[in-house]
Amino acid sequence: MRLIFMGTPEFAVPSLKALVGAGHEVLLAVTQPDRPVGRRAVLTQPPVKIAAESLQIPVFQHERIRRREPREFLASLAPDLFVTAAFGQILSPKLLCVPRLGTVNVHASLLPKYRGPAPINWAIVNGEKMSGVTTMLSDEGIDTGRMLLRAQTEIGSDEGAEALTERLSEIGAKLLLQTLEGLEEGKLAPQVQDESEMSYFPMLKREDGALDFSQGCEMVYNRVRGLNPWPGTFAATAYGHLKI
Repeated sequence: MRLIFMGTPEFAVPSLKALVGAGHEVLLAVTQPDRPVGRRAVLTQPPVKIAAESLQIPVFQHERIRRREPREFLASLAPDLFVTAAFGQILSPKLLCVPRLGTVNVHASLLPKYRGPAPINWAIVNGEKMSGVTTMLSDEGIDTGRMLLRAQTEIGSDEGAEALTERLSEIGAKLLLQTLEGLEEGKLAPQVQDESEMSYFPMLKREDGALDFSQGCEMVYNRVRGLNPWPGTFAATAYGHLKI
């Protein structure tokens, strides 16, 4: 298929590489603009941009691809499908209408639970024993589209967000290829999400790292491993914040 891939962090890189390895024609990699990172505010390229350039895939960066100019540019490429994975921008209804087969999203949770931008972190913080990846057909809502395939995995008792993200990124890449194969062969029946089981968790903020020791050891430990490496956790002391 002729695809346009949209993703930004390291989680999305295995999916991009899997598409290329499977022989799909990736017309373009769309990703967020370069951002300043760290105390020195070093301008840093998104991992998807680095991976795409190494694969000789053209890269397109824009603050808001919902706008008319970027939308018209993407439409001019006549893609069969958009594939998104942790892209970081919401696609407008007009943009979702660009590819003839729609948009497949790779989401790192067992939908309809843990909709939102940080599903891996919040699953660990909340002490979940299982996580996974869901592929779905994107619609106008946030992670509300019809589900295609799901794959689940157990969360290790000592597993942190960074390690689980790496594992789920590989699971997601394999699931994506199975999804595209199923779509091409007409074997998938998209399923509407059960709203009664829905949960949504917001983007992480620095203040989410504040530890409350009255919650007990297990909940504190879950927050530490769920918010590592960012935003990190801390405890308030008489001498200031103590990073944990």
